[in-house]
Amino acid sequence: MKNWEGSSVKRVSDNNTWKELQMISGLRDQEQPLRDISCRGPVRVALVYPNLYDVASASLSYHDLFYRMNIPSDTGCERFFYSETGGNYFSLDSTSVVSDFRIWAFSVHFELDLLNVLFMLRDLGVPLSPHERSEHHPIILIGGALSLFMRPVLELVADYVHEGELSQGFVDRLASLKLEKHTRDSAVDYLRAYEDDKLRTSGKTLADYAESAYLTPKSVFPNRFLMEISRGCRHRCAFCVVGHRFGRVRHVPFESIKRSIESVVDFTNKIGLVAAEVNDHPDIDSIAQYSLENDLDISVSSLRASSLSERLMRALKQGSQKQFTIAPEGGSQKVRNLLRKGLNDSDIYAALEVGRKVGFNRVKLYFIFGVPGEDEGDLEEIASFVSACRRIGYSSINVSLNPLVPKPGTPFEFSKMITAGELRRKKKLLSTLLNVTGVKADFESIRESTVQYAVANMNEEIFEGLASIMTRSGKREVFQFLINQSLTISGKRKEWVRNGKEEHTCC
Repeated sequence: MKNWEGSSVKRVSDNNTWKELQMISGLRDQEQPLRDISCRGPVRVALVYPNLYDVASASLSYHDLFYRMNIPSDTGCERFFYSETGGNYFSLDSTSVVSDFRIWAFSVHFELDLLNVLFMLRDLGVPLSPHERSEHHPIILIGGALSLFMRPVLELVADYVHEGELSQGFVDRLASLKLEKHTRDSAVDYLRAYEDDKLRTSGKTLADYAESAYLTPKSVFPNRFLMEISRGCRHRCAFCVVGHRFGRVRHVPFESIKRSIESVVDFTNKIGLVAAEVNDHPDIDSIAQYSLENDLDISVSSLRASSLSERLMRALKQGSQKQFTIAPEGGSQKVRNLLRKGLNDSDIYAALEVGRKVGFNRVKLYFIFGVPGEDEGDLEEIASFVSACRRIGYSSINVSLNPLVPKPGTPFEFSKMITAGELRRKKKLLSTLLNVTGVKADFESIRESTVQYAVANMNEEIFEGLASIMTRSGKREVFQFLINQSLTISGKRKEWVRNGKEEHTCC
């Protein structure tokens, strides 16, 4: 076999290199390792989270991949993260730079992060399309949540897409890859030959659950130990991919949760419970009681209003939580039904009453606007709902308002996105309605939401245009290109309504 020689990846050598090394060293020095991870295997893998360090360190998937990919003694997996200013991309785990690695594994969970993958490849001189890469370019692997509903898009970028949950079988396959015996193409073929079980899950127990590999004060969740307590979601909301593509619901046994917490209490009492719906765990009250008895500062990734217990709320109030969060999604029952949220007014008000009973004065509410079939009356009901919160006794109400982004793999996948102009009109109305003392309205960027829609539904033609724009332009021009393409995608979907979807159409 022809061995790889040299590298065509760009390296930076200037006055900023020392600053970059100091920054990486400073981040590493503040980390508290929780697991013994060696990173010394001969098959070297650069694990890249395509966002900033604080976001990467708050990703449970990033921690889990770092740990599990280093279990085989033949694998040496080191961490990297995206930098908006570019540079050499130094490892967090050694003095290596990313160009020293022949395999770059990207963990991608959000549409805009896929753009960061492309920016990083561009800045380091790696062609954006796998068909244009030469023998001396790294192998680009992409996995993560996007693989479950955007695989055709990821295949426009990656040499290999690992779909779904990371299996031990694939980790072993990667560890057995002897690069010195392969050409680049044959190495990619070796990985592609692996057949994974993907999400053919069985049982109700989650044994290989994820937990933090290290603590850092520089995380979005400073020095908080994160652990997965459930995977999947049974509610199948129309706007959310998790219930439709992430497999059946499995829970971590209560005894396993206790053991994991006990293993880190000498380092922190701050515990983050992660699941699509934390209070769907069958032992959530036992977990809450354990937290109360052991003086833990717990936080949760999400709460479902229809099954919110007083014990769990007391456990949250005991810690550093100043507010709790629920997601009605729609102010009116009509919109909640369109979104298949499975909640009614009494569910939501009961949750709010529990919050007040345990002493919360602040609440955060998530709503979606721009839903097909929505009218001004539905938006006015969001304001009415917020007014009811004030009557119940909440002095501070944070309202997060997010445009509906139709996602592949959901019942909205063939819907067109409401135009930016119409979304801005709705935003203006909501801003006026929510201009009340004690209420703060936060809107997700309409511009970024539109870009998400374009990226999620990109086809090969759009990707080629995007790659061309990226070679000569910056982020502003890239965003504008994708916003323009979102109109093309929505136009095609309008045609589908009239004439049906053409079989060859990808977007």
